[in-house]
Amino acid sequence: NEIRVFFPVADPELYPDVDWQEVLMRDVTLNEKLSVNISGGGKAVRYFSAVSIYNQEGQYDIQPGAYDWVPSSIGRFGKNVNYTRYNFRTNVDMDITKYTTVSLGLQGNVAVNTEPYKGSSDVYMWINNCAPNAFPVLYKDGKFPARDGLYNPYIQLTQLGYKQTTSNELRSNLTIRQDLSFLTKGLSATVRYAYDAVNYNDANRSRELTYYQAERRDDDGSLVYKVINANKQQDYLTYSSNAWGDKTQYFEASFNYDRTFGKHEVGALALFYLKDYRANTASSYINSLPNRSLGLAARATYGFNKKYLLEVNLGYNGSENFPKNNRMGFFPAVAAGWVISSENFLKDNKVITWLKLRGSIGQVGSDQIGSTRFAYLSTLADAGGYNNFGINFDKGMGGLQEDQLASEDITWEVATKYNLGLEVGLFNSLRATAEVFYEKRENIFLQPQVSEVMGLQKTMYANMGKMDNRGFEVTLEYNKMFSSGLMLTARGNYTFARNKYIEDGKYYKNPWQDIRGTRYGERLMYDAMHLFSQEEIDALPDYYRQFSLTKTQLRPGDIRYRDVNDDGVISEDDMIWGSNPATPESMFGFGASLAYKGFDFSFLMQGALGGTSYLSAGWYFQPFQAEREPKFMGNLITEFRDRWTEDNPNPHAFSPRLYMGQNVNNYKTSTWWVRNSDYLRLKNVEIGYTLPKHLSMKARIENARFYVSAVNLYTFSKFSKKFWDPEVGADSYPIQTTVFLGLNLTF
Repeated sequence: NEIRVFFPVADPELYPDVDWQEVLMRDVTLNEKLSVNISGGGKAVRYFSAVSIYNQEGQYDIQPGAYDWVPSSIGRFGKNVNYTRYNFRTNVDMDITKYTTVSLGLQGNVAVNTEPYKGSSDVYMWINNCAPNAFPVLYKDGKFPARDGLYNPYIQLTQLGYKQTTSNELRSNLTIRQDLSFLTKGLSATVRYAYDAVNYNDANRSRELTYYQAERRDDDGSLVYKVINANKQQDYLTYSSNAWGDKTQYFEASFNYDRTFGKHEVGALALFYLKDYRANTASSYINSLPNRSLGLAARATYGFNKKYLLEVNLGYNGSENFPKNNRMGFFPAVAAGWVISSENFLKDNKVITWLKLRGSIGQVGSDQIGSTRFAYLSTLADAGGYNNFGINFDKGMGGLQEDQLASEDITWEVATKYNLGLEVGLFNSLRATAEVFYEKRENIFLQPQVSEVMGLQKTMYANMGKMDNRGFEVTLEYNKMFSSGLMLTARGNYTFARNKYIEDGKYYKNPWQDIRGTRYGERLMYDAMHLFSQEEIDALPDYYRQFSLTKTQLRPGDIRYRDVNDDGVISEDDMIWGSNPATPESMFGFGASLAYKGFDFSFLMQGALGGTSYLSAGWYFQPFQAEREPKFMGNLITEFRDRWTEDNPNPHAFSPRLYMGQNVNNYKTSTWWVRNSDYLRLKNVEIGYTLPKHLSMKARIENARFYVSAVNLYTFSKFSKKFWDPEVGADSYPIQTTVFLGLNLTF
């Protein structure tokens, strides 16, 4: 009888049926963008300035529908999502003398992000997680519905308060370039100083509420409530704030030399830099210390007759993260190129108009040691100490204990990179580039496995990790101006990259669980075979165990896992590295642009192949689990219509049998819940029209262009049709399709 009252809804307060997305989200919002650029100057001074404003509204809204007693506005205790950003940029170049140029650049922005107090993503998560029958949007008497452990997204949006995060960024640079050609032709010197400051401030306004859960109606028809968070109701918003930020200073001085001697082109660079980074609100004493680095770089280039090219780079960098003897790292690189199309046998070829072979090998270093600094120093931490001292045994004494042991030999992580490329141009219109690459990373920072008998509070760091990465990239570009006036540009690219663990400093009981040889991001999981049938269960040996379940406790429709070690027991020893990583191995894109008699059109497609998503987000993949509160109240997605039942004993159905209560078998981390997340997205499309100049000049407008553009217009993906956008998480605020109507004016 309780099920029947939901259809149609006879008592929407006691037996609700809420489509939370329909009630709390709208299909269309407005975005606005305005930008103004000004440039000009004379022979000695040149300038460029730009300002822009961008405003993006949120997709939350109140559409009560059948719940007509619910206010249709968010009200004074909540806020919709809104993001507003103001940008500015200005550059000034001044010729102080014939040989001296001073350049000043400033750019920055001020942004205000407004969202509900619990966060926009949190509201969206509960829109997805709340079952339609969990509670109504609002009780008619104004009480706020909820359940223990289950939050009402309407209340989170409209009643708990809001927060505004204001950020401001200022990035400045001053450059002085001195032409030294009066000493020797082609020589110049440059000095550059940059200062960046980033600051954030959170203004939080929130309140506590008392919630109610309707359990039944009394004889008078009034609701009988269970009270949650009793006596916590506040009729006002409290205030709190947080501030954080950082600043970076950078200094650079360099000499540059470029000169041509007949068929010989010679170039050289010598550069010195200093960098200082400081956090304004560090969380610890160590993090409050400035983060400093310095380095020297040198480059030499040589070209002969624009056919044979050679470049040598040297880097000598220093980091405070390493002990004195290992602080400096030396990183060389060399590259060579051969422009084959400049050779006599191809010089005047009408088909192959460009052909170049190039290759390089070089090293780069990294000093980023996870979330720690100064790993070469031992640290101490507060200890619990001792109590019960003194005459009355009421005194205590704190203490210190060993924390992080020093890694006295730690040094730079080094990546050696190899690259070989071929560039081909045909008919002066088609350009193709193909290159293969290989990267070998050594001395990767990690915390290796150590025996517990060592008694370490924290495992020390060591340069023990090794990985490699290899792949290839292909790009195509076509440019053609036709006699009719049509201009066409088309381009496409494809990149494939696959990495592999070589060493991770650990030991493994089972060889199939050794991470070495696997790819970064692969998941350690059980290998799901299919869903059990009763005949299959009956055929199992009596000693068979699947986790804590015997064969008599298994049921048809439960997931059967592969017994990797063939011992008749499914346990952690049977976990394997399975499925592709979440990060795609292949990225590709293609697009084109056309222009004809004032009209222009362009589009860009982007896609990814080889990535996977794990269907673990939210309660809607683990429904009716009694060990959670609130019991049995998770939502369901429509894919659960394809589940194992006696009427649908499909061993490969989307869902195993549903179960009211705890299920220790079907929701283990396994290949059953992995899905391919390949996609192709129409990223950008734009159509525009530029007025003929004889018309725009009548209004003293040099150029006037009208356009319509769209971003994230459509995604082709089997995954997104059934689940969510493959580039974001299940509970993340969704990617928006944005359509712009625009006007560009040049005076």
